[in-house]
Amino acid sequence: MPTVNVVKDELFRLVGRSFTEEEFDKLCFAYGLEYDGETSQKKMIARERATDKSGASDHFIESASEETLLRIEVAANRYDLLCVEGIALALRSFLNLDADPKCELPLPKFVAKKPTTRMVVDPSVLDVRPVIMCAIVRNVQFTERSFASFIDMQDKLHQTLCKRRSLASIGTHDLDHVKAPFRYEARKPEDIHFCPLRGTQGRVVDGRECMTALESDLALRDYLPLIRDKERYPVVLDATDAVMSLPPIINGTKSMMSKDTHNVFLEVTATDETKCEIVLQTVACLFSMYATPRFEIEQVEVVSGSTTRITPPVAYRTQTAEVEYINKQLGLSCTAEEQLKYLRKMGMLGKASADGKIISVEVPPHRSDILHDCDIMEEVAIAYGFNNITPRPCPTPTIGHQLLRTKLEEKLAGEMAYAGFCQILTFTLCRRADNFATLRRKDDGSSITIPDSKNTEVETARVTLLSNVLRSVASNKALPLPIRVFEIGDVVKKDSSMPVGAKNFQNVCAVQCDVNSGFDSIHGLLDRVMRVLGVPAVGAKGKVAPYSLRASHDGAFIDGLCADVFVGDKKVGVIGVVHPEVLAACAIDSPCSAFEITLDFPMGI
Repeated sequence: MPTVNVVKDELFRLVGRSFTEEEFDKLCFAYGLEYDGETSQKKMIARERATDKSGASDHFIESASEETLLRIEVAANRYDLLCVEGIALALRSFLNLDADPKCELPLPKFVAKKPTTRMVVDPSVLDVRPVIMCAIVRNVQFTERSFASFIDMQDKLHQTLCKRRSLASIGTHDLDHVKAPFRYEARKPEDIHFCPLRGTQGRVVDGRECMTALESDLALRDYLPLIRDKERYPVVLDATDAVMSLPPIINGTKSMMSKDTHNVFLEVTATDETKCEIVLQTVACLFSMYATPRFEIEQVEVVSGSTTRITPPVAYRTQTAEVEYINKQLGLSCTAEEQLKYLRKMGMLGKASADGKIISVEVPPHRSDILHDCDIMEEVAIAYGFNNITPRPCPTPTIGHQLLRTKLEEKLAGEMAYAGFCQILTFTLCRRADNFATLRRKDDGSSITIPDSKNTEVETARVTLLSNVLRSVASNKALPLPIRVFEIGDVVKKDSSMPVGAKNFQNVCAVQCDVNSGFDSIHGLLDRVMRVLGVPAVGAKGKVAPYSLRASHDGAFIDGLCADVFVGDKKVGVIGVVHPEVLAACAIDSPCSAFEITLDFPMGI
């Protein structure tokens, strides 16, 4: 869970109330936050540099702020709470402090202003960083604290939702210092010339020189690999061809922001469209509270080829939930109006259906965590108070235990280990060739193909364990012979009778690799496996059908040294000496014998 450090005085000012430490702790707990106590910038630096006795450390500590900071842990999916503004809006609603329409910070009603600015996307970025979305927040009145919060919010989003800028990155610019329309394109590094915000001491450099200069920057060097080795770098330019930013690394000084900035241009570049939209809406919505008119966000036209998109959407989503569902899950008996009252505490307005069975909730654009009716239920639970919910025993108590097939697998694995074989575990996904071509078998269409797989090693689900076990032998062929290994695991085959079109089967496969490994070498283990499974050999008396071997042909084995395994009249597997061509395909130098049977047949155990 991310931790947010907010200035105590600023948070209490925005909330409109002061709290003792005990009161604030209880408030955070009630809302689902975790209060970690008070600190200050000076204390944090002193703690980090406790072992550093240099004069520089003393200087940093002495110049650090002594303002009291509140350490607050927020839920990982509540990106709107990563800054003091978001926390203040949430707590004001929760405490019902914004119910008065004359209050300084009312429940926000975000408004989209029609676009007057355009961002043109060049096709060259499609192979580098294809997504960009933009917004404008006008007539902003920053203070030193709110501007610092604005910058810190971006960093928090970069570290969390943006996955260290790999999925998305935020660029913020002073709109008064640049000229629209803007362009987003990819250029060769030597064709990009600008003065970065840091690293070059005010010098104009090209893209390559910028990368070199930032290698020693502790804050930015970890992001350089995201684009450094690419043939072209993404770049945001204004109408005069001035470089505004080199995403996802750094902005240029041309559009540098300060607390005196009044018109903010936001651009988010990304590899993921959904993340891009969430990031842009979160930042634009929260900091539009400093705009005039308050909570107004100007949209931007993003033109890509023949497609024009208006960003950000700034749209309230409607999420419905059944009143009975919420009551049943929480053990309550609230009416629709009562549930809507609780949702109002969580910053969401809504209405009930005519029959009072369904509530429709308007989800604000900055609440990306509300996706399903269970999320609405959770909001009601928080507002009602988890401590106020009466615990009740589970109506259907059960005792957990292992599945029978799991018990069978464990006992069988133990018996095979007693016989001198080592158990292995391989991946269920494999190359398509390993199901058939590697084993000299004809493709019978039984395998499940993964569409658009980016890795040839995981093209399909395995229909046999044999190829994986043989490859395991090949990986360990440097060990002394004999090598005896086995695997008990699932194979997957098409089955039109199943809802998902496929079915799992539990198989067991064993391989012995030795200089003189023959049919008899592996036959003894198969006998033992059948015996512990309670399957008698041919000629034995009993209620369970006996098992037998019948000569057969299988491309994976040598003709004349191959047999099908039957239990009664049902074929359950195959046994034999592995064909030399299969061994060559798997890079195995010594002879191997193997068997593979399914465990999906009647047993006597």
